Amino acid sequence: PPLPARPRADGFTGLVSSVGDLTARLAALATLGGLAALLAYTPTGPGRTLTGAGRRAATFAARSAQVWFAASALQTVANAAFVVGVPLGLVPGSWWTFVVANQSALAWLFSALVAAATSVTAYVARSYAPPVIAYIAGVLALAFVGVTGNASVGLDHDWATDAMIAVTLAFVPLASSAVGVLVRGPGGDADADALARALLLRPRLLLVDQ
Repeated sequence: PPLPARPRADGFTGLVSSVGDLTARLAALATLGGLAALLAYTPTGPGRTLTGAGRRAATFAARSAQVWFAASALQTVANAAFVVGVPLGLVPGSWWTFVVANQSALAWLFSALVAAATSVTAYVARSYAPPVIAYIAGVLALAFVGVTGNASVGLDHDWATDAMIAVTLAFVPLASSAVGVLVRGPGGDADADALARALLLRPRLLLVDQ
């Protein structure tokens, strides 16, 4: 008899995984945008402490990180089921087995942990050092998710994963900086406005160059 093909998940599992993926990535971008606003676009207080504007940006980042955490936690179930090709309902009973056997699920678990830590950090931070660490961890979490996705399969996947790392490290700081300007709102420093316009324009120039 013919050998069975690779199992595929049902449509509902694929839909949940897709929506969770998009939600997590957008929430992560919003979180890092809030941190970017805090770190680059708000004034500093005495002794490099957070000002009122910085606290507002930190609160935005903390709340966005909660959405990021929830979506990433969902993905440890939905994405694991989708990748393995089983219905969503089969995963919760053997959740840890699915996670440790699946690099993509591990990446989403790391993303959830980073999101949770970022939310707590943004709420309790009174200086700039903890948000800097949270920002770097967030970029790395997005890179981890990227390299364990579609880029990791098929021919020349080593080139694809290298490219995904490079794109993530280039795009996420640019995009989060643009979001940071929106989080900060009007009335900021003129130099920050000029930098923000350059960051918003740069991706368009790259597209035109291609």
